[in-house]
Amino acid sequence: MSQEQKYEEGTRVLSEEELRNFEGTTIDEEGRPYDAPHHESSNQEKIYYTMPNVKTILWNAISWKWKVGLVLGLIAILTILFLLAKFLFTGLVILFLAWLIVRIIG
Repeated sequence: MSQEQKYEEGTRVLSEEELRNFEGTTIDEEGRPYDAPHHESSNQEKIYYTMPNVKTILWNAISWKWKVGLVLGLIAILTILFLLAKFLFTGLVILFLAWLIVRIIG
């Protein structure tokens, strides 16, 4: 599409605010008519309901450095859990057997 567009007399480009408030038939860049949907709210006007004193952090709102740090932290935690899994499992089995012995004797 060229930068210089020719419109019929009386035709103009709607601003973002006019487009949000517009209901009816309009035309696209190719000149095809279509029914413009009524926008109840734009992406910037979304309402998020949160609990008091709870901060909501959106994944797209944090910088790439934070994202890399979070992913590396998660990988480190999962690695530690997998490496220590045999010790954790052994400890849980010992605790279960001790509980079982106490229940049988007591």
